Amino acid sequence: MAYRNIAIINGEEKELKELSEEERKRLAELWNRRAAEAVNYKEVESA
Repeated sequence: MAYRNIAIINGEEKELKELSEEERKRLAELWNRRAAEAVNYKEVESA
């Protein structure tokens, strides 16, 4: 059995390994932020 990590970006399925480093980093930050919000974590912006 093979596992594939797929994200749908602009309606297209893309494997995460095919994305650029910048795109993977952006997605990781977005997913981490959404996961934190799901457990009611509130990000505090400081000056």
